[in-house]
Formats: sequence, structure tokens, C-alpha cells
Amino acid sequence: YEIRLSLVGSEMCIRDRQRTIQYHSLLDPNSRVLIACSGGVDSLALVHALLALREHMKKGWTLAIATVDHEIRPEGAAELELVRTMADDLGLPFYGAHIDVPAQAQALGLSLETAGRRARYAFLSNIALEEDYDVVATGHHQNDQAETILAHMVRGTGLRGLGGMAYTRPLVGAIKLVRPFLDVTKAQIRGYARDLDYEACEDATNEDSTYQRNYNRHQILPRIEAINPNILESLSRLGQSARDDEALLENIARESLEGLATYEHGHVLLGRRALRKIPLSIRRRIWTLVLQTLLPSASWEWSHLDQLDHLVQTGEPKSFQAMRVRVEAQCDTIDVSVLSSRSPD
Repeated sequence: YEIRLSLVGSEMCIRDRQRTIQYHSLLDPNSRVLIACSGGVDSLALVHALLALREHMKKGWTLAIATVDHEIRPEGAAELELVRTMADDLGLPFYGAHIDVPAQAQALGLSLETAGRRARYAFLSNIALEEDYDVVATGHHQNDQAETILAHMVRGTGLRGLGGMAYTRPLVGAIKLVRPFLDVTKAQIRGYARDLDYEACEDATNEDSTYQRNYNRHQILPRIEAINPNILESLSRLGQSARDDEALLENIARESLEGLATYEHGHVLLGRRALRKIPLSIRRRIWTLVLQTLLPSASWEWSHLDQLDHLVQTGEPKSFQAMRVRVEAQCDTIDVSVLSSRSPD
């Protein structure tokens, strides 16, 4: 990998990626890494950067490539084959899939973007589980982070949403998702990719501003950048600060919940008076933790959290149902449980 290692002095410095991987504990010395690679410039650069880093850092990483053709664009099938050819050239295992995302989106009532993301991560998770990879790596970068945080701000998100994407998060079971490029700009990645032996595929849908993310990318962010040329770095710092604060508040909420909750045969019992003594921001996080205990994939709407807080503040008997969960308050006791499949919603 002489060409790749010569890029240590390039805009997207390999040594900076080494520091990112070490600082955020993204990879272990012998990690088995499945790289999500569409053939676009970001994921193409990620494949070659990890190859260079494996040699530069003298690690025992096992690297493999996975590609999904979402069957949205006619070029998708050919791009999958181009990535397969690159994987063969590099001597890396390759896993490909053709998934009818438009059909899934229509059946589930989802946008193409949401349905594609679900299908892609389901495929990556399944391959990682079946083939014993402990890490899935994606090419998300600082521009993606800025767009994500901006989209969450527009929707009126809380602190968790302002955090945007983390460098690493659990994916499925013991498998984690990592984003080694999260502090690298798109321009830096393009500068790195110019010296590679493979030409990146260009997805024309990335220019379609009818997609909200593309509208933010091509219309909103450039206007903000005219006011603050360092907006990408600024939003990245905002995200990191929000993630740090959110981690602290969630820790406090977990510790508070340990002293509050009683668990009995699928029921979580809480005390009204004890909850009233806890600050509102921590109470909301306690409710989220209770829900995740009962239904790990569910999340409260903001209106649910308002109802729950009203239930805590009043001394009257009250109950409500949401997300297949029943919450009942009698005197000082709040009983939270999952509805049986035969119970009416």
C-alpha cells in the first residue's frame, strides 16, 4: 500500500485518523470490520484509509466490504459490481445485496430515504452476525454531521438530537457501528480520494433537493456558511458538547431510577412523591429508561412526556396508554406495564 501510506501528509491525514480511532476507542487490535461501501467517494476513501491504517498501525484487523443496491436507480446494480471488483482487487471479502427499497417504502408507508436506511442497516447487521464481524464502519463525515444536527434543530429536537451522530454506537448485540471520518470534511475526503486507483461512483439523487437532507445541504448550509464560514466545525462542536451533556444527564437518570423503581413480573413501580423531587429534565430521561426496559425499540413522543409529567404532579388516580404501554397511577404508586397482545390499544 505504498500509494496509500504516502498520503500521511495529505489533507485528510492518516495520522489524524489514527488519533480519532484511538481517542474514541473505535477499533481493537484484532477487530473484524465490515465496511459499508456504496462506491461513493466517502466510503471508497474509508476502505483505503482503513487498509493504510492497518499497515501503518500494525494492527491485525480483518476487513471486508458490504454493498447494497437499493434498486432506486438503474445504475445501482452496476455500481455494486464495481465495488465487488475493487474488493476482489484488494483481496477483501465482499457481501452484496439487491433490495427493492421502493416496494418496501410503499408497503411500510415510509420515505425512500427511511426505508433505504432500514434495509441497509438490517443487511449490514445480518452479515455482521452471520459472519462474526464485531464492527460495522461507515463513511459519515463532518458535513453529514452538520446536516443531521440541522435537521434535528428544524424538527425541534431535544439535547439527544442536537448531539447528532456519535463516533460509535451499539448496532446489534455486541456489534458496534463506528464512524472514523466524523471529524473530516467532504472536501478533505475528496482530496484524499483523488490519489486512489479507483474512481468513485456519483449518486445523482444526492443533487435532488426534494429530499430534505439534500435541501439542507445545497440550500440551507451554504447560506449559513456565508454568515459563519466555520459552520461545519461549529455544528460539530455543538454536537460533541450536546453528547457529553446528554451522557452525564442519562447517567444521573440511571442512578436515580435505581433508587426509585421496583420491578415485579413485567411491571415497573414508581413513587409519585419521589419523582416530584427530581428535576424535570431527569424525570423525562427516567421515563425514557423505563420505556426502554419494557420495549427497547420504542420511544415516547413529546406529548406522552407531558402526560406523564401531569400524572406525576397530580394526586388523582390517572392512567393512559401509548406505545403498547399502560401507565396507571393510584395514590402514590405509578404502575408501568406492557399491554398483552390481546389487550385493546
